[in-house]
Amino acid sequence: MKDSNQKSKKNLIIVVSLIVIIVVCILIFLFYKASTNETDIKNVTNDIDMTNTENVKLENDKKINISDKMKEEVLYEELSINMEELSSDANETKIKLKVKNLSDEMYIGKEINIVFYTESGNEYGSINSYISDLEPNEEKEVEVTTTLDVANAYSFSVK
Repeated sequence: MKDSNQKSKKNLIIVVSLIVIIVVCILIFLFYKASTNETDIKNVTNDIDMTNTENVKLENDKKINISDKMKEEVLYEELSINMEELSSDANETKIKLKVKNLSDEMYIGKEINIVFYTESGNEYGSINSYISDLEPNEEKEVEVTTTLDVANAYSFSVK
């Protein structure tokens, strides 16, 4: 009788311990999930600084990049890339590129990284985009919108 009473106590201790461990794990998971969602929301709601007028002109509540350096052709692999438009309103930045395949061969589309720089050459920000397949000498427009405030950039490169 004493053995069965001790076994019952041990079993009860094991069950209670398992329940406590499960509850603690659930609480940790819920806390982590709540903090991750809060961080994601902060990253999505970037504000465009409409008071920063470096390298832009303001027109109809829109920042339009006027840097001459931004208008220069950028060569990437066998592509010629020109910045056709870089502008922001209070909610988003619009980037319009003209891309031309300079090769005699088909360009197979892939992801690119557009890097923006300040006048002193420091990185200002970067975004990823995709250039689709291009026939030899074919030219296409690529449009990207982002909440990243890069309209004030001085120049750009493609990697």
